[in-house]
Amino acid sequence: MSLTESDKKSRKVGLLDLPNELLFSIIEDEYMSWRDHFNIHHVSTRLLQLTFKHVYDGRRDIFEYACYHGNLNLIIACLKHRNVPTSQLWGTPGSSTLYSTPLDVLSLGFQDGTCSTDQYIEVAEWLFDNGYQTQQFESYKEEMIASRVVSPFLLTMFSTATDADNHRDICQVIEFLTSKGLGFPRPSQILRRVCHTKMDEHSGYHALASDSGSDIDMILQSAFPPALFELFLKNLFSDLGLTFKSRLAPSHLRDDLYICEWTRVNDLIGILFDDLFAPWIYKGDSPTYFSNTFEAKIKLLVKYDGIAEYEQSALESILEALRRIEARQRDNGSLNFERDGTWCWRELCVSISQTPLTDHTPYYSQYSLEDPPREIRFDHERRVHEFVRPKLWYPPEDLIAVRSILLKDARDKLDLSWLENRTERDWVNMPLDAWNFIRQDQEEGSRRRIIRRRLN
Repeated sequence: MSLTESDKKSRKVGLLDLPNELLFSIIEDEYMSWRDHFNIHHVSTRLLQLTFKHVYDGRRDIFEYACYHGNLNLIIACLKHRNVPTSQLWGTPGSSTLYSTPLDVLSLGFQDGTCSTDQYIEVAEWLFDNGYQTQQFESYKEEMIASRVVSPFLLTMFSTATDADNHRDICQVIEFLTSKGLGFPRPSQILRRVCHTKMDEHSGYHALASDSGSDIDMILQSAFPPALFELFLKNLFSDLGLTFKSRLAPSHLRDDLYICEWTRVNDLIGILFDDLFAPWIYKGDSPTYFSNTFEAKIKLLVKYDGIAEYEQSALESILEALRRIEARQRDNGSLNFERDGTWCWRELCVSISQTPLTDHTPYYSQYSLEDPPREIRFDHERRVHEFVRPKLWYPPEDLIAVRSILLKDARDKLDLSWLENRTERDWVNMPLDAWNFIRQDQEEGSRRRIIRRRLN
């Protein structure tokens, strides 16, 4: 045999010609991609038999993989070859207290785009029908706590929907889960309006509103559909016999009630402002999307006995501001933060300009929108939920703080007027140009000092 013939023969050696020991070392390589893993497994009948145990009962969890990809056929095939208990849970990377169910893994796949809406619903239906865990699990003081609610991480998808079709797909998935008896998650540190990784993909804008972990904050954002808000209010009444205006006894916590008890109206307009300008936020499918959605939610609060007249009046003032902003958007063709941000923020702030309190109120107290304000405290009788007044609020500083972060590396290119503090205590009547100020002092606590200086 010539050297050339020998070379040709050696190049024809493939997986089927390798000894079993080498095949096993390849299939067990933890760095191999899932796709290559399965490709090797299905090359031939011989490889299928040789690698059978390693694929279906090895260190890699093929059941978890099948859930993540919404592959029902693979899930069923897996169960033919290995026992996956209906109590199956996986630890959550980076957390010692959170656990993932098969439904959580499926939801993660839906978030990451590895399965379609139809695949999600098909697999989720199968998980429910076959008794697999579909609740949320968390370890607290060595006790496992189960909550029959929708995944908080799944709900963050509303705000970052890519278009109207994607938003409808998300709604379809959430509606399916609620039809299976899953409720809305309670306020918590992991409840976010926006996935932070989505925010990190964009530059040129800094969120004005902070994530408070409030369920009501999530519901009131523009991307959260009114139909699901109505379901939330219906369930509150049908399950607990409560509305937002129902009274709670002093110092009493109900074990079956998990709702953020108050929402500051200044926090609400911060959320709406981000909805308008944050590039990662879904902007709806019509020019009047923001005002129409907000109006629909006000009507639902009225319909389900959720707000008093003085709260309705405050929310309708915010609604009018949204309509003025949308009119500006139509005139200009779009909204631009650099061009329109100051004007829009001022419009929203002026809409609730009669509500702020001074700084001479206890930290633990909140105050109603009534005139005169009523103190809201845990040790007083209180409502299930109430919209409350801002405390120590100087609206120009919110915009100043955001712009100071965004433009910190471009100060030498700005007009000197941006570095001149022309703010006034009477911010309602303060010239619009005076809101355009960049603070050079970035030390901690400077924001609160500016607010005190303007209010005292």
